[in-house]
Parts: sequence; C-alpha cells; structure tokens
Amino acid sequence: MNERFRTGNMPAVRPLKWDRRMLTAVTLMAENELKDAEIAEQIGVSTNAVRRWRQHPEFAAAVGDALGQIQAGVLRLAIAKKHKRLEGLNALRSKLYQTVQERAEEYEASGETAGGATTGVIVKQERVSGVGSNQVRTTEFQVDTGLIRSILELDRQAAQELGQWETKQRIEHVDGITREYVIVGVDVPSPSVLDPLQLEDGTVIDAEGYDVG
Repeated sequence: MNERFRTGNMPAVRPLKWDRRMLTAVTLMAENELKDAEIAEQIGVSTNAVRRWRQHPEFAAAVGDALGQIQAGVLRLAIAKKHKRLEGLNALRSKLYQTVQERAEEYEASGETAGGATTGVIVKQERVSGVGSNQVRTTEFQVDTGLIRSILELDRQAAQELGQWETKQRIEHVDGITREYVIVGVDVPSPSVLDPLQLEDGTVIDAEGYDVG
C-alpha cells in the first residue's frame, strides 16, 4: 500500500509517481526562467498539472534540492569569487596601461612629441577634408578619453569589491541658495589616473579629458 504524507492536521497527500516529464519540470522550475504555462507546453502537460505539482510537498522539496545544486554550481564559478574578480580586473587594467606605455614608446621612437603624444594617453588622428585638388589632410592629437574612462571604471569596480568606494553628501548654503553635492570615489585616489595631466604645450587636462587650464 502506498504511504501517504501527512502534515499537522492537513489531509494525507498521495506520494508522486515520478516520470520524465516531472523530472524535467523540476529542473525548469529550479532554473526559474519559464512561466508555468511555458513549462507545461514544453513537457506536454496542462498548466493545471504543473501548478498541482508545484504545490505538492514532495515535488517542492525536489525543486528546492535542484535549486541548491544550481546555486552550488554557480558559486564554484571563478566569477563568483571576489579574489578571482579582482584578478580579472587587475589583468584588464594592466593591459590598458600597457597600451598607454606602448603608444608612448611608439610616438617617442618616431619623434612625434606634439601635443603630449609621448604621454601615451594622446591619440593621433589623420583627417581628410575636401576632394580632388582641394583635398586637405590634417593631423590632430586628442586625449583618449575612452581609455581613461575604462581605467577609471575598472578602479571603481575594484574599489567597490574591496569596500573602499565611498559616497559622501555635502550641502552648502550660499546667499540663500542651497547646493547639494554627491561625491563618489575611492578613499585614496590613484594619482596616476585621477590627477590632472600637464602636456608639453602647457595644457592641463583632467581625467575626463577636459582642459582645466
């Protein structure tokens, strides 16, 4: 005779007769990516059947076990470990700085020093305007703000992982005007990235690439 599950004063619950469809449903519910109707359609049963299974204590326990296995598998991934994430961020940061260094060396070797090119954070761009005999080719040097922002973003992520990212609020009252400032950043800024950069022509730029004079 089949055993029945009894909880408190609740009526006895018949044990499930497991089949392939139910086992598939357990996995799909644990993954939590489909609605009951979508699960029912995928395994070929009615939506009501799926809902009845979900309410059965034996089935719910199986879903819980499957979910635990999924979560355990996720935690074994490298990205789930803080030190592995920091190693990845540091590796990317090193490659970006390598790009800066190699660019600086390339410009220096070619004798290109205009516009602070040998800092490595300046990119040289050739522009052509006009057509035919009126064509004009010009050379421009611009701060590689995209690369700088990428470095700053990596620093931000690393600081957040280490609990070093701070958000401060400052309110000033001047001449009847209230100004509210929200300041975010690491507790100890990196001078090599965050401090203004002075180019050879005397121009001073900030980390975002703006001329700050």
